Amino acid sequence: MEGSGKGIEVFVRSVSDGSMSDEEVVGYLKDIFENGLDSDDTVLLTKEMRDSGEVIHWPEEMGALVVDKHSTGGV
Repeated sequence: MEGSGKGIEVFVRSVSDGSMSDEEVVGYLKDIFENGLDSDDTVLLTKEMRDSGEVIHWPEEMGALVVDKHSTGGV
């Protein structure tokens, strides 16, 4: 899926606003799974997903004092 930058932007926006059908979402994700993404498109997809919601901006004076731990649950 190399060079699909604009498509990634549209995909994330369409999933976020509900304008893409489940079948279209599955098709797009299947294409990514089967063909992969180059590093530029992986970065773009990550940024688009991040920016599709509310983004927390930490105060500058906190600098490196902010830490975060993510978990998918389970163990």
